[in-house]
Amino acid sequence: MTELDAGQVRRILHEALDLWSQHANINFREVYSTDADIQVLFARRFHGDGYNFDGPGKILAHAFYPGTGIGGDAHFDADERWLLNEPLDAEGTRLFDVAVHEFGHSLGLGHSSQKDAIMFAWHHISYRGKDNIPDDDRLGIQSIYGPRKKIYGKNPERHTPPTTSTTTTTTQAPPPRPTTRSYYPVKNTTGHPWEGLHPNGRPYTTPTTTTTTANPHHNRHGYTTRHHASTTTTAMRHRPHHRPHHRTTTTTTTTTTRAPYHHHRRINIHPNPCNTSFDAITLIRNELFIFKDRWLWRMNENDLHRPNPFEIHRMFFGLPDDFQRIDTVYENKQQKIIFFIGKQYYVFNSQYLEPGYPRPLTDLGLPDSIERIDAALVWSHNNRTYLYSGRLYWRFDEDTNRVELDYPRDMSMWKGIGYNIDAAFQYRDGKTYFFKGLGYWRFNDMRMSIAHENQKSSATRWMKCHERHVQDGFDVDLEEPPVVHEATIGTSRATSTREDANRRIQLFVVCLTVALSLFYRQYV
Repeated sequence: MTELDAGQVRRILHEALDLWSQHANINFREVYSTDADIQVLFARRFHGDGYNFDGPGKILAHAFYPGTGIGGDAHFDADERWLLNEPLDAEGTRLFDVAVHEFGHSLGLGHSSQKDAIMFAWHHISYRGKDNIPDDDRLGIQSIYGPRKKIYGKNPERHTPPTTSTTTTTTQAPPPRPTTRSYYPVKNTTGHPWEGLHPNGRPYTTPTTTTTTANPHHNRHGYTTRHHASTTTTAMRHRPHHRPHHRTTTTTTTTTTRAPYHHHRRINIHPNPCNTSFDAITLIRNELFIFKDRWLWRMNENDLHRPNPFEIHRMFFGLPDDFQRIDTVYENKQQKIIFFIGKQYYVFNSQYLEPGYPRPLTDLGLPDSIERIDAALVWSHNNRTYLYSGRLYWRFDEDTNRVELDYPRDMSMWKGIGYNIDAAFQYRDGKTYFFKGLGYWRFNDMRMSIAHENQKSSATRWMKCHERHVQDGFDVDLEEPPVVHEATIGTSRATSTREDANRRIQLFVVCLTVALSLFYRQYV
């Protein structure tokens, strides 16, 4: 990173924050303290939060959703060539454009699918010096903090909102434009940090997890050096006691805001990820979501470590204030996210509850006697949706929005998983998994039975826990090694002929099994 003028950096960061405060009921104040809501860090490579920078290009910055600890903070790659007041055609990256996007994440916004939005992942429009922002961004920030109030005289200071997740930035060609409008993050390609915006089409990525301990996913131990860059911070009520001892050149900025509209009673202690059952587990936008009580773990396919959980209502706005757990959740073929809680279901478009919900389970054609849905999944073998409850299951028609007429059926059709399961889903590997207690079964879709009799440990496979956490009676799911075919030199012709005959018999058996399987699946 070239030498940056700390005063100019501070002014640009103030401008970026001010653009948001012009349109929402939120105020920012710079403070000289390490206790703040937003700290801005310029760092190289490893900098202690678990999301290393990668040198010039690719990842530009990342930010964390509001929360305690590191929550709300924004980190910028010091190896980038940051432009402050240079001409628009200058070589480098405009700090203002990246900062205003990352601060959007710091304030609780995810990505928008509107191409002109500040929060679009591959934004290329600069809003520096402009009073107006796109409606998509304005409505998003106002849904959290409310519209800007016209106050004559001094603005009263208010308190801050909560939540946590990370944002990172990479250079790659933008994907096709999503069809749904949303502040829901698009699929990350660099692990946790999400994709953000870059004036030249580079995405800024942000880790897709939110933590109510402002460490998006890690603590602040081990922060390395800062390189002549100012750090903006905003005052936070609950900072951990372990701030890094060597944050160089920091300037802090405090954000005082009105509490967000979706205020819920908190549970401060999250479940132990290495010793817990799952209420639900599913893929949403190809990211893994695991739900327990009021908490949610969110993991990208490239994650090497488990992120900290965050409260569900920090991401999905519209769930009841007093809910203690969800029963199940899945993403349907229209990319709507369906939550089941007790005798009601909720339909979300991205992070937001659709109008007219919740609705009773009876609207789906389910009997009134059903108290809850244990699990739901879209089974790829016939592309049908299945709902499980107690000893029964239903096949659900997404087109008519009702269960099919010749259901329910007994759960014994799904051999080996028993009754009253906790969760079920299909993973990226195309395999079906059923969960109960602290373990799970992989299901053999061809044979319609569990692939292994003993349950395997959910903690080691899905929560990335060490094998020492495996409870007695559970197996560890080790990755199956690839099949290696070796040729033998000097085999006799007779042996070769016998092997050919055996292969033909095996092929016939396989074909027969597949045919029976396809027939059987139509019946399930």
